[in-house]
Amino acid sequence: MDSFRPSLFPNHPTQSTIYTALAVGATLGILLPESRTLLAYIRLHFLSRSNLHLYRHPPTQARQSLDQQRSGGPQDSNPWAVITGASDGIGYGFVQELASQGFNIILHGQNQAKIDGLIEGLRKQWPDRSYESFICDATNRASLAERLDSLVKWLDDYSCNLTILVNNIGGNPYKARSFTPLAQYSVDELTALVDFNVTFPVQITRALLPTLQRNKPSLIINMASATGTSNITIPYLATYSGGKAFNRQFSKSLRLEMIATDHEGVEVMSVVAAKVQSGGMRTETGWAVPSSRDFARSTLHKVGCGRAEVTPWWGQSLQLWSMGLLPDWMREKVLVDVGKQEKREMEEVWKKES
Repeated sequence: MDSFRPSLFPNHPTQSTIYTALAVGATLGILLPESRTLLAYIRLHFLSRSNLHLYRHPPTQARQSLDQQRSGGPQDSNPWAVITGASDGIGYGFVQELASQGFNIILHGQNQAKIDGLIEGLRKQWPDRSYESFICDATNRASLAERLDSLVKWLDDYSCNLTILVNNIGGNPYKARSFTPLAQYSVDELTALVDFNVTFPVQITRALLPTLQRNKPSLIINMASATGTSNITIPYLATYSGGKAFNRQFSKSLRLEMIATDHEGVEVMSVVAAKVQSGGMRTETGWAVPSSRDFARSTLHKVGCGRAEVTPWWGQSLQLWSMGLLPDWMREKVLVDVGKQEKREMEEVWKKES
């Protein structure tokens, strides 16, 4: 009797068996090296716990907000957060989430009437918080230093316990020109685009950093974009994408700077976003497209995860990972097609609204 000899294949494997074995082998070849990525994904999106509460600490000395000093009201122990680009979209989502978590809010925007209307609604929903506006045109270099100095002076004059800065502002200040070829921009338009996405976030961080260092533990969130990553590069967005790539490296370097200068209590986190439903992004929500508030909530849930950069929405994290698996030629073809389609859709929208 022949001894039993286990074998992967029968003596004469069929074509179907061979193809199945090749498919299994290819799948394992992809999945096994990515097992650490999968475990990290599960840990980040399903097992991590936020440490946002660390930045809700009371002031180190008796402080009162502007409204309460005027009214002679009781001491306000709530910490403050500055949100840039707070009048819409993800920025306003952060405003809502942080207000619901016990933070006073300074809303940055360019339209005083719009910000005032938002504050009126916030006071009705969360009446035990304090709200202030910071009106500043992010593309006006001539007035930028003066406006930032006024913000710092206000915080110092009223001893505000600022513990969070969310650098949310970004995009194209000329929204109808979002998918415009580079050579068709004017000098002034490109300068404004760079100021909107790069200059203003850097300058407001510089201005508020000493206050955040005094009030640590504190938090800086810098909004980046999937288009600023190596896996998602969309045509017609060269300057915007370059600015968001800058934001990612700026954030990571600043994080290490805080460690090197003995300010470990200042957490710096880069946040990568893809499509998010908002006033400027009129699209249906889904597994890969959250609402602005859901995205803000997901981001705050990742605070304290120990990473320098996160893609907080689980569906978008999967998108970026899967795009990274494609060969370069295939990924470029897909992204060129996506860019052309996005450009056509944007042009149709603005034709209807013009």
